[in-house]
Amino acid sequence: MSSEDGSADKARVAEIGKFAAQLDAVKHKFEGIRLMFDEVVDPDTVTLVRVCIFVQRLNECVDKVDEVYDAMQLFCTWGEFGVHQKDFLELQKRMDGFLAELLVLKEDKTPDPTASTVTHRTQAPGFKLPKIDLPKFSGAILDWQSFRDQFVPAVHAHAFLSGTEKLIHLKSCLTGEAEALISSFKPTDANYPEAWATLNQRYSPKREIIFAHLNKFLDMKPVQVGSEKCLIRSTTASDP
Repeated sequence: MSSEDGSADKARVAEIGKFAAQLDAVKHKFEGIRLMFDEVVDPDTVTLVRVCIFVQRLNECVDKVDEVYDAMQLFCTWGEFGVHQKDFLELQKRMDGFLAELLVLKEDKTPDPTASTVTHRTQAPGFKLPKIDLPKFSGAILDWQSFRDQFVPAVHAHAFLSGTEKLIHLKSCLTGEAEALISSFKPTDANYPEAWATLNQRYSPKREIIFAHLNKFLDMKPVQVGSEKCLIRSTTASDP
């Protein structure tokens, strides 16, 4: 290895160390937020404003973890990233669970504009989703982001759905490889976060998505010289 290569590798390792330290800092911040919530907040008396503050602080942690996750994938080799991936997924799972808890509390504290002044709003039992067509996902990695962006607000972040109901809806949206990936998870409240984390672990890595785009590009048919129609079809096919 040349001196230039050695210097570059040292710089790369230093960057990875910096990002690992940032991840630890976010983890400590999240644990502090969680601890404060558990020790100070009374769900029966907490105000909507205070719940919203916790949601905002937690979302800041989520955004920072996503930022560090993406950065580390660019600097790490496959083996190096595997060392840190477990920590990422564990932290993501804990934050998702806390966020779901906060959203339920936020929904419960939000005044119902249709309720009279002499009645109290209660959580509706047996809540059913609005009649919308849920997205489908077969396991094509380039379709994951679109599926996730539709499924999260419609089901994952819904305050009135139990984990069991969410997992039932999730399974109904999946086919092919994605369906097989979580087929062993029975519909229970405890299994939903595990099943959701399993899908995120498989289809979210940015490097996998980049490779999928490259493979799609490499699989394109060669453009014939002088053929405008072929060029237009080729350009359109390369669009995500």
